[in-house]
Amino acid sequence: MTHEEAESAVIGGLLLDEAGPQTFDVLATLAPEAFSTRQYREMYQVIKQLAMSGGAVTPFVVADKLGDGYEANRGNGIKPSLGASRGEILRRNGEA
Repeated sequence: MTHEEAESAVIGGLLLDEAGPQTFDVLATLAPEAFSTRQYREMYQVIKQLAMSGGAVTPFVVADKLGDGYEANRGNGIKPSLGASRGEILRRNGEA
């Protein structure tokens, strides 16, 4: 799994979990800086803000918060796998 695939999987998993228990586990262990691409870092920050404020965390709400013209969906192959992907990012950053 590449770094971008792991990051994509985390974002996809967070969107599917919709601020469920796994979302807060991930938010507690991954900083936005753990994401190597600006696209995923910005999406993660929006997801974190929404979840921490009790807002709905859905693809539609995240897209709305990112604003018009944001190319988050361009060619994304989001594949959810929170546990494995979070671990991959932590290992890559020397945090595991």
